[in-house]
Amino acid sequence: MTTPPTTLLRPALEAAMQVARSGEAADPVQPAPPTLRRYLNFARLPAPALDIARRVVDEDEEFRARVASATTAEQVGEAGWLWLTRPAGWEERLDAIRKRQQQLEHAAHEERVEREAQRRLAGAEDRARRAEVALAAKTREADEARDALASERALRRKAEAELAQISETIEELRAQRNAAVRQLKDVEAELAQRTADLRHARHEIRMREAELQQGASGASVQPVTEPSQAELSRLIADAAAGAERLSAALAAAAEALAGPGAVPGPGSPAPAGPARARSAARRTPLRPPPGTTDDSIEAAEHLLRTPGVLLLVDGYNISHAIWWDQPLGVQRDRLVDALAELHARTGVDVEVVFDGADNGRAVLAPPRSGVRVRFSPAGVEADDVIIDATASMPPSRPVVVASSDRRVRDGVRRHGANVLGARQLAGALRR
Repeated sequence: MTTPPTTLLRPALEAAMQVARSGEAADPVQPAPPTLRRYLNFARLPAPALDIARRVVDEDEEFRARVASATTAEQVGEAGWLWLTRPAGWEERLDAIRKRQQQLEHAAHEERVEREAQRRLAGAEDRARRAEVALAAKTREADEARDALASERALRRKAEAELAQISETIEELRAQRNAAVRQLKDVEAELAQRTADLRHARHEIRMREAELQQGASGASVQPVTEPSQAELSRLIADAAAGAERLSAALAAAAEALAGPGAVPGPGSPAPAGPARARSAARRTPLRPPPGTTDDSIEAAEHLLRTPGVLLLVDGYNISHAIWWDQPLGVQRDRLVDALAELHARTGVDVEVVFDGADNGRAVLAPPRSGVRVRFSPAGVEADDVIIDATASMPPSRPVVVASSDRRVRDGVRRHGANVLGARQLAGALRR
């Protein structure tokens, strides 16, 4: 027979300990088995005490009888009562109870395991549902992000295409503008030549008129020949045609420069951001003395004698107007010499700018004191260099620009500079 487990006999063993305690406290005393005395004061018996009590009850028939007489089957259970009273066939019945108890414990264990497994399965299913919901949300987010990325890429490609088209248009407009400026310069040079021819023709006419008047008064003069009259007519007609071409070129250049979407070239007076706009706005043009006009020589003298003023000179524009009948190299040297004398007389700082296209065809004389000579870079007009130089000057420094070119005059005025025409500067140079 298999020995029943101690847990099945626990109620009977606890009853045995209670009987032992009661016997020790009875009068007269009924001694408890010596082996149990050390455990009588324990409120709850440990496993070793239960094993000792079981061995004592098994071996001590008298004590076992005392325990059986002091308790009932309801108090110690069927298994404990059979173990204490030990009737015939008690071992088989106790073994059957043990087996039934094991079956019940096994069923209870299986039920607990099943409940735990179901609880875990429910938890896992709940986590799986939450994971599926989260995955669906992440999938939607990924799809939305993918669609947004595709849209952004399409917009970027469209913007890049538009930027490329705009850049191409800008280059075309810049080329048109530069061509218009070059055409304007060519026409200005032609006009200067035609103006010189016209002045020469007028001078010849005055000389012929003087000769005719002297001939009428009896002086001995040579008659005017027909070829001279034809030559004069040709010169006048050429000058008039040059003026008409200049007018047409100026109109075309103005239209190209002011047309929609026109893009300023290097140095042109286009808006250059808030900092440059504020800088230009802070420079205040100098006022002429009372009783003088802006285009008078007196006003020019006053401006050039202002302390700290910088004079920027549009080189060939001024030299063409004053020394129209001289070669370019001679014009250049005479202008620089005259500006050096002006600096010595007034103390004004002078910077003269010539178009760089002629830099390789003539050699300047040694630098003059007080005059800085500059040539514009290749492909850049002197006009642009002058406008940029005006814009880059500190707003506190007064700037005077000498030029009869409308584009230069308008450009530097936007940066707060005073403007002198060729006639005014010639008067100040005393030429």
